[in-house]
This record gives sequence, structure tokens and C-alpha cells, in this order.
Amino acid sequence: MTKAEKSLQKLEQKIIALLTRRRKMMLRMAGLPDSLLDADIYRKVIEVSRELAEVKTEKQSMQDKLIAKDEEISSLKERLAIAEARLNGVKLPTATSKNSSLPSSKNPIGVKHTNSLREKSNRKTGGQPGHTGATHAPIEDIDVNDVKKVYPLFCPFCGAPIDQSKLTEKEIRFLIDFPTSLLPIVTKYIQLVGKCEKCGKEVKGEFPATVTAPICYGPRVEALVAYLSTFQDIPFKRLTEMLDTLFGIPLSQGSVSNMLQRMRKKSKVPMEVIRQMFMRSTVGGADESGLTIDGDGNWIWVFQTEVVTYLVVDPSRGEKVLNMTFPEGLQNMMLVTDRWPSYFNLLVKDHQICIAHLLRNTFYFVQLLTDETWPTELMELFRNAIEAKYKEGSSKELRQKYDDKFDQLLQRAPRLDSEIYQEKLDTFVKGLQKHKSHVFTFLEYQDVPADNNASERAVRPIKTKMKVSGQFKSLDGAQAYASIHSIVQTARKNGQNPYLALVAVAENGAAADWD
Repeated sequence: MTKAEKSLQKLEQKIIALLTRRRKMMLRMAGLPDSLLDADIYRKVIEVSRELAEVKTEKQSMQDKLIAKDEEISSLKERLAIAEARLNGVKLPTATSKNSSLPSSKNPIGVKHTNSLREKSNRKTGGQPGHTGATHAPIEDIDVNDVKKVYPLFCPFCGAPIDQSKLTEKEIRFLIDFPTSLLPIVTKYIQLVGKCEKCGKEVKGEFPATVTAPICYGPRVEALVAYLSTFQDIPFKRLTEMLDTLFGIPLSQGSVSNMLQRMRKKSKVPMEVIRQMFMRSTVGGADESGLTIDGDGNWIWVFQTEVVTYLVVDPSRGEKVLNMTFPEGLQNMMLVTDRWPSYFNLLVKDHQICIAHLLRNTFYFVQLLTDETWPTELMELFRNAIEAKYKEGSSKELRQKYDDKFDQLLQRAPRLDSEIYQEKLDTFVKGLQKHKSHVFTFLEYQDVPADNNASERAVRPIKTKMKVSGQFKSLDGAQAYASIHSIVQTARKNGQNPYLALVAVAENGAAADWD
């Protein structure tokens, strides 16, 4: 052995000894015997990883329960305050959709379901000057299947015959109707079999990829079922009756469910495209709403821009849903939301909280504090800010101007004699101070709206679905609804026919790739 080889051997021995000491030290720090074999260490790591995952799941479950408890406590506090106020002779305004976040469907009897916070103008009702009207498509754009001419044969006044060679066209009218039969096109596939003359083996013809069973339904049937169930909110039973009555397609409710699941799988790529488009947007809105799945409370999240709508169903209302959906955050987005805490833990460029929500909350105190001008001044500040952007456009200086006014107004919030009134006002002011830097973001950026109405409009069809069907029977069913509805709403926002968009998904999606 050469001198160099001996030196290299000694160096290797020193490294092994060093690694061995390091290994033992790390095992001792982990509370494990230093004699453990590598395989034992690996098993221990796996066990610890599983335990850690269980702890994280339990932690998230506890957080969700705490959020639910906090909401329940807030509701009980509200009821207690109302009861104490009544005992003390203090009258509190009734919470309605006009002065709180209560949905209009839960308004007390006698309260209008729709109330505008806008002040009345002197203009007449109806379309205003300059308003673009809507009418039927021009007759040139109608696809005509048949043309029939109406000839005058005799004069209705004197009975003389009319010269047919001298007739000219005067008026055109259209009759639009369905054909006598709406029955579907049925294609019968017959598989032929033969023998190879060279090797003698049996050879069969291959059915198309979409023909996998004795009775199959094509992409247009799948798209129609998805459209009627998801967008038109037709329940399964009525949907099967409708398909049988109108088209002679005898589907079972189980077949409808299976079709929706296939459409969900085929929607995977389009859904990812929609998610990516949302992430690349500079302005977007988000909202969440309760959803019942087999009797249990869940949440459906809406993420939308002017051109896309992306829905997510999850049992949680916590920030883990946002982190799972957008793991890298939305670093280039101005996100418009309400004041739900989860949104403010997401990495975004800036926030805009919904002014419409603040106007409703402030109106409650206009009703409550009839002798104070502070709530009215706050409402005027919000309205003036919206009007200022309309007249002056957006600028950083305009935002700073209203930020300063808002800060000054919060600092001089009134002190009240009633403890109940004061507690309510303090809670309101504290919430405003927490998010005061996100109230007038819309004044600096032209494309940022002052309200989150677009997100609430995206939620509305979901609530209609719940009123019609009551609940979803499974999480898979709710997720299928979210995927299909996302595609339908995105198609409509881009001026596309939603049914044809679903046909394209049904034709081009390869469900087998994601099973």
C-alpha cells in the first residue's frame, strides 16, 4: 500500500468515526437508543410523520370547531344583549339584510327582502337617456330551415284574380318551433370478428373509446345532464322525467350521478386552467358560503374575476383551504373580500374590503344612535369616496386623502351613556381600525371595485341550488357541482354558450386518465 493510499484510508476512518459520533448524538437528542439500526430509524421516522400528520389534522379540526364556537358565542352575546336591552327598556334595531350581514331570506316578517342603500334621485324609473336597449337578434342572423311564400290569389274587395307575375315582397315574418320529434340519434355498433389467414388467431373490430358498455350515452347527453342539473338546478328525479318525456331517454338517477362524476373528472384540466387564470389576474374577489352535505355543514368558496369563476368545496372555512388552493399565494392580486380573517393570512398584493358590507353595518348605528351624527358622517364618507373615484378617477393622493379622513373620524367616535350601545359601537370601531388600511384601496387602483358584489353574485346560484335540492348527498356530488358550475360561469363571462362549453369538455376530456 502506498503512502497516499494509507493517508486516504486514515481519512476515511476519521470520517466514519465522525459520522458515527454525529449519528449517536442525533439519536440521543431525539430520545432514541444510539444502537438503533437504519431500518429501525426509518420506521421510527415514518411513525413520527404519521403522528405529526394526525396532530395537524386534529389541530385544524379544533381550529374549525373554535371558529364555529366563536360564531355561536357571538350569536348568543347578541341575543343576550337584546334581552338585557329589553329588560332595561333599551330598544335595539332589528337586524335585517339592510343593516347587517343577515341574508335577505332570513329577514323578519314585514321587512322587504330587497333594500337599496343608495339614496333616491329625481330621475324617473326605467331606462335612462343613453341606455343601450335590447331586442331580438336581427332577422338576417336567424338560421332558416324552410321558406314559405304567402300568395294573394283573389282580391278580397272585388273578387278579381291577382296576376302572380307582378307580385313583390312586402313583409317578412318568422315562426320558430321545435320539430315533431325530439328523439335522440341512436347509433348501433356491430362488432365483427374473423380469423387471421396468416397465424389463425381470432381478430375483432375495436369499438370507439366512448362505447364501453351495451348502452352508452354520448357527450351531448352528458353535457345536457350537467347543464340542467348544475346550472338550471333541476333535481335528479325531475331531470330523469324530463329526459324521458322530451327526448325518450330513460335514465335512472344513478346514471345521472355517474354522468356528473364523469364530467367532474373530464373537467380537471379546464379547472386547472381556470385556477391558473385566476392566479395570474391582478384584481379578483373571493367569498364563501355554507353548504350542507348529507346533513353536515361544509363550505363552498368562490374565487372570481371578470373572466373566470373558480369554486372549491371543503369542510373547513379556515385559511388551510386558501393555502391548499393557492400554495404560492396571490402575490400580484388586489383581493376584494369581506372581513373574514382567513383572507388576511393569504399572501396578496393588497386587500380591498367590501364597502357595501360597511355601509350596511354603519346603517345599523344610524338606526341605533338617532341622536348622534357620527354614523351618518361615516356613511357619507364611504359614499363620497365612491363618488370621488367616479368623478376624479383613481390616484394614490386620493386614497391618502380619504384614509386621513377615515382615521380622524374613527378617533372621534362618540362616547355613549348606554353600556350596551357603547359595547356595540366599540366592537364596530375596533373592527374598522383593524382593517383601516384596506378600506380605500379602490381609490388608488382604477380596476379595483369598492364592493364584493361580483363574488356575492357568484354565490347566489349556489344558494338557489340549496333551496331547490336541500343538500348534496355526498362530497363527490358537491365537488362535481363546483367543477361544472365553474366551467358554466366562466363560459358565460366570456360570451360563450355554456351548454356548448360542456359539450367540448365531454368530447375532449379523457376521464380514464384521472381515475
